[in-house]
Amino acid sequence: MTDISVRQSIERLKRAISPWMDRTARRVFAFLAADDLASFTRQNAVTAAIGKILPAATVTAAYRDDAPFKRMVLDCNPYIHSEMRSSPEQPFSVLLDWFDIGAAAPLRCPDPGWAERKLHAPDLLLTPGILNIDAARLSYLIETRPGFRLAEERKAALLGALEDKGISRDRWYVCLHGEGDVFSALARHIRDQGGQVVRMTGGGSEKDITVSGEMDGHDLLAAAVSRARYCLGTDEGLAALASAFRVPSAWVGADCFRGSPWNREDIVAQSRQPSSGDLLAITGRLAERTADCAAWRAPRIGDDAKPATGQVLTFPLPLVDTPVVTFWE
Repeated sequence: MTDISVRQSIERLKRAISPWMDRTARRVFAFLAADDLASFTRQNAVTAAIGKILPAATVTAAYRDDAPFKRMVLDCNPYIHSEMRSSPEQPFSVLLDWFDIGAAAPLRCPDPGWAERKLHAPDLLLTPGILNIDAARLSYLIETRPGFRLAEERKAALLGALEDKGISRDRWYVCLHGEGDVFSALARHIRDQGGQVVRMTGGGSEKDITVSGEMDGHDLLAAAVSRARYCLGTDEGLAALASAFRVPSAWVGADCFRGSPWNREDIVAQSRQPSSGDLLAITGRLAERTADCAAWRAPRIGDDAKPATGQVLTFPLPLVDTPVVTFWE
């Protein structure tokens, strides 16, 4: 290799890594490929954490629009600025050859808007393999704590719909997911403590309020989660959504831990059939951690709007040794 070719190789390498050296990446492309609410929310949270480290970047997300919750999650993620989505009837893939990563990509995206929006030349490409990471161990997510928020143009209508459901603004409430006698006893306990119970499933008391993604829409489900004092239930998707809104949550009856929930205030109880005593103890822990929440939870928009400081993006993404959540024995 000649001296000239060596210098050319070094210059190409410098151009490739320069966005990460000075935190000035301007275009980020995230390929979201998940089929369930928990995994899709986790991928969005990881994307948000990276976006917060790169405050000058514009983040574009691509996904297949084949589930009603996906648009809701994207609408609530303030760190994603534009979307590309395919219809449910069409298979969706993003080919690496569409990006100007190699010396000469042999294929080009057939959509003319791809190049017009400069999507072919991102500073950072987030593939599903990168985003399917253990969120509860991701240092960037733990330290920057990006938060979801309701879309501004729909927030007033959604919060009004919660009031129409009977959820009082001047009282705290708990989002509860689970059926059977133990959850009925837990709901009574919450009401006795002065809170309201918002059921994510049916089968509750007539004193409880039901908000279901299938019946009421996932936008209203997100609104209910965002203002809750805490969330508790057997559904991982609910726990992940609560973590994304920075609402303390507990996932009980967890079959296995895949990285959600992921905040320090969160609890994972892996007992398949938690007893009434276990649920009451977990509820007591969450109540202690949220003692200052006397009415609807106020979103922490001010904290979320601040860019991360002192962070430099590195690959592979840094992980802590153990998840920061509490594993309930």
